[in-house]
Amino acid sequence: FALALIARAIQVQLVDGRTWAAKAVRQQLSESPLPAPRGQILDERGVVLVESREVVQLRIAPNEVRRTKKKGQDDGPKLQKGLQALGVPREFIKNALDVKQKWVVIPKLIVPRDAEPILALRSGIHPVFMMQRVNAAPDGIKKLIGVIDQPGAPVGGIEQSMASPLRGRPGPRAGVMAGRGNVGEHPSVMA
Repeated sequence: FALALIARAIQVQLVDGRTWAAKAVRQQLSESPLPAPRGQILDERGVVLVESREVVQLRIAPNEVRRTKKKGQDDGPKLQKGLQALGVPREFIKNALDVKQKWVVIPKLIVPRDAEPILALRSGIHPVFMMQRVNAAPDGIKKLIGVIDQPGAPVGGIEQSMASPLRGRPGPRAGVMAGRGNVGEHPSVMA
């Protein structure tokens, strides 16, 4: 029995070690697409007319939000305070705290920096990061600049004629899989 156990340990560690290590990495690391921001459009003085900003849409699973009787372990009040600070309508806050609700999507797109207190809660919070094109140009030249349609394709103006130089290169966003399918920040990102 001891020889069989030693032989199996040698097979798992030395012969099949790389296979098992690769399988562990696939189970523990998560990659999701990180959209690339389009380039800025400036006027002749260098004033930004159009730029891309990262925004986050909060999707909340109220029954996943951590709630315990111990003081400091209940994330419900923190979630409520964070949503109120963001100016979320009361009916959405009420639904986000109601454990009978399965899923609540906050309709407002938020700058990630403003959403940090809510994102820090992690449990029950499912953020969706996306890029938003912000046009601060005067009304008289908005048609000259053009727009980006819903799928992200340029329509008319400078946006379409300069589509190639303005388009960014998307990349991966790495995360670490935790229990129950939660994804946390990858250690290399946090450093």
